[in-house]
Amino acid sequence: MKASMIILVLTIITCAVISADACPKSKYFKGTCNALTRDCQIHCTRLEGAKSGQCVYKFPSFRCTCCR
Repeated sequence: MKASMIILVLTIITCAVISADACPKSKYFKGTCNALTRDCQIHCTRLEGAKSGQCVYKFPSFRCTCCR
């Protein structure tokens, strides 16, 4: 019982860290991340003209977050 409670707490913490906003108040989503590298930097900066990009988990998949 104690072990399952610890696993539950760790899962909740992990999900909170993964889903944290890359750039609050100035973000927009553009497609899914690169399947192999989970990298959005090139897509966001070169193709979208954004300052930066980060791959974040937004249910149900990983998405590119481009920062303006």
